[in-house]
Amino acid sequence: VVSRSPSCSGVKHVQEYLGRMIVAGALLAMLLACMMTTARPARAGTYTPTAGVRVEGAGATGNTITENSIHDNSGLGIELTNNGNAALVTPGITQASCFQVQGSACAGCRVEIFSDLGDQGRIYEATTTAHSIQPTFTWSGRAHGPHVTVTATDSQGNTSQFSPAVNIGLCPRLFLPLVLKNSP
Repeated sequence: VVSRSPSCSGVKHVQEYLGRMIVAGALLAMLLACMMTTARPARAGTYTPTAGVRVEGAGATGNTITENSIHDNSGLGIELTNNGNAALVTPGITQASCFQVQGSACAGCRVEIFSDLGDQGRIYEATTTAHSIQPTFTWSGRAHGPHVTVTATDSQGNTSQFSPAVNIGLCPRLFLPLVLKNSP
């Protein structure tokens, strides 16, 4: 996904195009009425030779990248270049386990938690919100592992790059068998 869009009057959900999402504002203006995008669940940025999602240029703001599966890219999973998405500061993870992730993000920002084999976001786990006064967040749940990453999205819809990955190991899941018994 590449976004170079300067502005938009509304938000459109961009669908997968030829196996890879492409958002290029002016280049696709004839095909897409909107230049501000919300990249929603799809295989956005999977197996690309460069960044999975790149937001490029100071005019490319308000690009929300949410609940995706972004993984196995040669470059960054999400790359903000030349002040794309207002160069939103990458959040950080201060403590993580299979059952809880804590860290710092912009105050009041929406924080999405991901699991991955590397340093991107293969599995979307959940969303939480950073505290509005102290820019910290805590999420309790059950992650998949073996690594967790987070992104932050501010009130203007700008999404950050993935945080550095933290290794939590594999988080085993226990599935009990379902036993059905006929009653007389």
